[in-house]
Amino acid sequence: MSDATELTIGAAVHCQDGECGKLRRIVIDSEKEAVTHLVVATMHGDAMPRLVPIGLVEATIPHEIRLSCTMERFEALDSAEETDVTPGFDPEPAASSLSLPLFGMRGLALAGSMGTGFLGPVRVKPHAVTEDNLAAGEGEVSSGQPVHASDGPVGHVYGLVVGPGGQVSHVLLGEGHVWGKKEVAIPISAVKTVVDDGVHLTLTKKEVGELPPVDLERLA
Repeated sequence: MSDATELTIGAAVHCQDGECGKLRRIVIDSEKEAVTHLVVATMHGDAMPRLVPIGLVEATIPHEIRLSCTMERFEALDSAEETDVTPGFDPEPAASSLSLPLFGMRGLALAGSMGTGFLGPVRVKPHAVTEDNLAAGEGEVSSGQPVHASDGPVGHVYGLVVGPGGQVSHVLLGEGHVWGKKEVAIPISAVKTVVDDGVHLTLTKKEVGELPPVDLERLA
C-alpha cells in the first residue's frame, strides 16, 4: 500500500483477474489501532463474505480497492461470518398427532410425560444463528456507523485512512454530516472508543467542524 490509503466502505474490490465483491466492513485491532482485515461481500449473494487480510491490498483508487491475489485465492479465504445451527421449537403439532378429546385426561398426562404439546408431539425446528468471525480484541467499522463527539452526534463513518502495515491514521466522515462538507478526516488520536453504538471522539462538535476536508496528499 501507499503511505496513505483511503479505504472507502462500499468500494468495489478487484482481484488480479476480475471484480470479486464490495467492501462492507473494516476489522480493526483495537489495541494497536490498526486494520487487520477487510470484510468483502462476494459477487454471489448466497456466498458468505470473506475476511481479506490487509496485506493483500495492493493499491486503492477512488471507490476501488485492488488485491494482489486471484479470484481463486480470494474464494478460499476464511469466511467473515460463522453460522451455528441451534435447536428450536415449532408450536405446531405434528400432522400425525392425536388430539386431546380422543386421549382424554389420562392421555394428556401421558403426553406430558413424553414431552409432547397440548395437541400432540411438538416438532423441533432448528434455526441458524450467524455471528461475525472476529478474534479477541478486534472490532468493526461499517458504513453508516454513527460518530459521536463529546457533546453529541456529528455524522457517520465513510471510511478510514490507513498507512503502512494497516495503521489507522484518520476516520472519515461522509456526506450528510452537520457541516455539509463532502468528507472530514478525524485523527485516530481523537477517537476514544469504537463500540456497538458507534465511534466516540474526545473532540467537541465545534472542534470536529474546524477540521479540514480530506486531502490524502497532505495526510501522507
